[in-house]
Amino acid sequence: MSGTDASELVVAGTGSLHVAPYGTTIPTTVDAALDGNFFNLGFLTEDGLQKTQTPTIEEFPAWQSRFPIRRELTGLEVMLTAGLLQWNEQTLQTALGGGSVTEYNSGKYVYVPVGDDEQLDEVSVVASWSDGDDDYRLVIPKASATESVEVQLNRTNASVLPVTFKVLGVAGVPPYKIYTNAAGFEAGS
Repeated sequence: MSGTDASELVVAGTGSLHVAPYGTTIPTTVDAALDGNFFNLGFLTEDGLQKTQTPTIEEFPAWQSRFPIRRELTGLEVMLTAGLLQWNEQTLQTALGGGSVTEYNSGKYVYVPVGDDEQLDEVSVVASWSDGDDDYRLVIPKASATESVEVQLNRTNASVLPVTFKVLGVAGVPPYKIYTNAAGFEAGS
């Protein structure tokens, strides 16, 4: 059993964020090569990645108790957020949940957002980070971009494409997995 062990702190010094169309083969180890359909979203803001997990819990009170006598998990919202620093076809489509980029004249392009009869793109997401020799990989089989996208355009700051992925359920498949080679996860440690 762990006690106070500084080697079990995680300082994610560097990492990467990749997306691919939903249905792409996802990795099943911390160090497996990614399928060629995964796209590296490039530089992220120094805030890195933020994963949030918000449970919805139903409490059941009883006449005989001032405290709930039972709690039941009725829902779980899991999101992954990042700020994309690079602007290209893939990062713009990822941040805005889809749409299309086409060349309308030689070397000139146009982005068209998701249309009235289209849905947000569903993607698979792989986030990887390292702390010294310890590697971590968060694998999300199915997600879509969600939340507001507010981009600031000014002369003093890099314009960031914010993206928030909301995890979507797939029957019989865990909503996400975290793989690691960190020693603190050895059985019985």
